[in-house]
Amino acid sequence: MPAFLPAWQAQFGLSYAALAMMRALYYATMGGLQIPADRALRGWSPRAALILSTGLAAGGFLLMALSMGFAGLCIGLVVAGIGSSIQHPRGSLLVTDAYGAASRRALGIYNFSGDLGKAALPALVALALPLLAWRPVVGLMAVPGVVLAYVLLRLAPGTRGAKAAVTRGDTARGRGGFGILTAIGALDTATRMGYLLFLPFLVHDRGGSTTMGGLALALLFAVMNMRESMMFLQLRSA
Repeated sequence: MPAFLPAWQAQFGLSYAALAMMRALYYATMGGLQIPADRALRGWSPRAALILSTGLAAGGFLLMALSMGFAGLCIGLVVAGIGSSIQHPRGSLLVTDAYGAASRRALGIYNFSGDLGKAALPALVALALPLLAWRPVVGLMAVPGVVLAYVLLRLAPGTRGAKAAVTRGDTARGRGGFGILTAIGALDTATRMGYLLFLPFLVHDRGGSTTMGGLALALLFAVMNMRESMMFLQLRSA
């Protein structure tokens, strides 16, 4: 999304505050609805929940790509955020069920793969925007979602597996650490989202093009991925 912000600002005449509100439409929806969406779909199979979430996310991108003005763009962001709010907890839960006692390592790899996508997509968007308008580029981003929904139909399990046993002591010890981890995650996300909002504009103010802004985002996520990989390897060897 950050790679599209300069194009949206130019077309709709948005201020930085308006751009921040647009980002909040997606990220606040994605974050705020994760627990309610997970509870609402508790009786659904992993396959059905993930197909629904992927379809909603792809549908949100398609809505953004349509010529419906600024209102359509905002609606598409909300719809995509709803899809992501379902996918995040359900995807993690599926990994936990599948790997049991080894789920911590599997979840680390799962989250790292998502960061790889964050590094790759801004670079692809940066290369495509000088050749195409932003609406076709957004529409093309919905295509992998449609393909992935079909793949999930074939590969995702129809029922949940057995949950790994957790002792009462482990649960009690984890509550305090979970609260601290949540607070750290909130501060980290708030800082990164603010920086990512302004990074493309900082590049433009220094004479950079839209392509350079997208490549700067890709390099930033690549460095973050390298740091996380090193930390992961250090934790494994400890």
